[in-house]
Amino acid sequence: MTSGFKDMIFTFDAMHCQEKTLEAVKETCNDAIIQVKKNQKQLFNYCIRTSESMEISDSYEEPVEKMRNRIESRKVEVYEDMVITDTCKWKNIKAIVKIERKREVFDTKKKQWKVTDETSYYVSSKVLSAEDFCKGIRGHWQIEKTRIIMSEMSV
Repeated sequence: MTSGFKDMIFTFDAMHCQEKTLEAVKETCNDAIIQVKKNQKQLFNYCIRTSESMEISDSYEEPVEKMRNRIESRKVEVYEDMVITDTCKWKNIKAIVKIERKREVFDTKKKQWKVTDETSYYVSSKVLSAEDFCKGIRGHWQIEKTRIIMSEMSV
């Protein structure tokens, strides 16, 4: 399998969290960062167990972002030592990434802050710094936003 792209890092949402996706990017000399959700229950549980029991390889706290009526912060943890028992199936995973997001949104009608906490997990076929993972994962959603805006503009 050949591709016009080489030495690239692709980001994928959870729909593409499949061993075949990881194999395909490695076969084309590329890498991937893929979100893990409960559609891959066993892998999702590996991610949770890894974050609960293994030592963090690298961590990064993004500066708090304040925009209009929202305050947002992110903490990223990278794990190179992983709790994955099905190593043949997931042989291309080199790191697990945990992102904790905290959002505070001010409800102008109720005149109060609403706080939400969210934890997301990702697997990667390449080890990066926690800061680089943070930038890459945030960049994925920027592309999605841009694509949506461009689609709406062309209608």
